[in-house]
Amino acid sequence: MDLIPEQLPDLFSESEWRLLLEIREGNAKEIKITLNNGEVKFLEIYQDVMFDTSVRLSEILMKKGYQELEVKTVKGEVVNARITDKIKY
Repeated sequence: MDLIPEQLPDLFSESEWRLLLEIREGNAKEIKITLNNGEVKFLEIYQDVMFDTSVRLSEILMKKGYQELEVKTVKGEVVNARITDKIKY
């Protein structure tokens, strides 16, 4: 990310800064962080979304990284949709 300050305070590592900025950007409902030897290795951001069935799927999904879309319907009507953004560090 280009939003990471040039001079990072000693309080956070670069991967921790990236993690905080990723979380701050979205409307996360749930976050899963995978660590390896104390370093952030993988981040999953879960977000519930509402969308109209007339909107194309490509307009719903963001254009970054890996994503997973889960849609639940009842009698042909969408009752819940969740997007999971997957970010590897």
